[in-house]
Amino acid sequence: MTVWGLTGGIASGKTTVANLFKQYDIPIINVDVIAHDIQKNNDVIDLILNQFGGCVFNQETHEIDRKKLGNIVFNDINQLNKLNNIMQPLIKNKIKHLLLNYDQSRLVVLDIPLLFEQHYEKLVDKIIVVYVNKKTQIERLKKRNNLELKEALQRIQIQLSLEKKKQLADYVIDNNQSIEQTKIQVIKLLRSYQNKGN
Repeated sequence: MTVWGLTGGIASGKTTVANLFKQYDIPIINVDVIAHDIQKNNDVIDLILNQFGGCVFNQETHEIDRKKLGNIVFNDINQLNKLNNIMQPLIKNKIKHLLLNYDQSRLVVLDIPLLFEQHYEKLVDKIIVVYVNKKTQIERLKKRNNLELKEALQRIQIQLSLEKKKQLADYVIDNNQSIEQTKIQVIKLLRSYQNKGN
């Protein structure tokens, strides 16, 4: 089995690229989905509430209010580290368990937003970074999350820069252009894998 780690910056188009891989029947393990599921666990809810207080709890749904929690952690690196200390060990264990289900697959893609920041490099064979220029990233993030410029910049700056991620990648997918251009790059990557076997 070969595992590719798919990462990028916030609003770089990583989900778009993951969906393109899905079109070619490549299994995707989405770390955001795993994190959402873990945050529904009562023990994890208790840990988060103990750390961040009742303001991040939604009384109607009896779940963590991800928007309120995000407003706290994306504005303070220390708060983000506290959340990661709770979540990341649980996420890594879940990923390792899920990978066992894909034993027979030739290729699995791990969709991991914070691959470098949380040191997932050892779980993957190759790293793909979805890259966009900063101006495009800011505009997409503002539009997608309905954020002001200052808020968008804070969320971008709390992560490792896309320029640095690009340097650390085995493969880079440039997502500045059209979806068709991005798809061409994904197809080339898959053909290269099929030809080389890695």
